[in-house]
This record gives sequence, C-alpha cells and structure tokens, in this order.
Amino acid sequence: MLERDGYSVRVVQEPLTSFEEDVAATRRVLETAGPCVLVGHSYGGMVITEAGAHSAVKSLVYVAAFQPDVGESAGALSGQTPPPSNSIAPVGDGFLQVNPDAFPADFAPDLPSD
Repeated sequence: MLERDGYSVRVVQEPLTSFEEDVAATRRVLETAGPCVLVGHSYGGMVITEAGAHSAVKSLVYVAAFQPDVGESAGALSGQTPPPSNSIAPVGDGFLQVNPDAFPADFAPDLPSD
C-alpha cells in the first residue's frame, strides 16, 4: 500500500547474530535511504532506537515493540513490564531467547492454542 501511494519501502534483514550487528545492518540501509521513517516490531524497537540517531531518520514508529531510551537494555525494560513478558532472557554473547513454553502467552495471548 505504501509503494502504491508513492513511498519507497525497504526491509532490513537483521542477521540476528547480535544487537550490534542488527543495528549495523539497519544503518547500512539508512546510508542510501534518504529521509525516512523507521518502524520496529517487538525486538525491532530496540534496533530502531539505536539506529534512529542517523540523520536520515525523521521519525520512529513502535508497533507492539520495546521502546527504550538510547542505551537502555531489553532486560531493563522487561523488568518494568507485566510478568508475561518476562520470559525473554539473555543467553550469552549478546543473544536473547524467549522461553518456548511462555511464547504463546507472550506473543499470541488472544489466539486459540491450536
């Protein structure tokens, strides 16, 4: 719909190898994007906050996403959210993991279990 209305759309393929590499991938796209709006969902909110300091970024949009201050961690935010979203935890080397048993309640609580 955005392209139909004349907007250029880019999707960043985050490597998901580390937070720093996800931000770097986003910044690479921003280098050629021109003025833009960054949109992030879930963990993507962490990424757009850090990458959003780029001069091309005019606005940030958080869709059911972490909305940190620059430098704030997902762990710090998880401590401020309702208990169901506390299933995300660091597993080392900059990686996070969602407890698989908690995934349905965290990401799709309004859907039938099947």
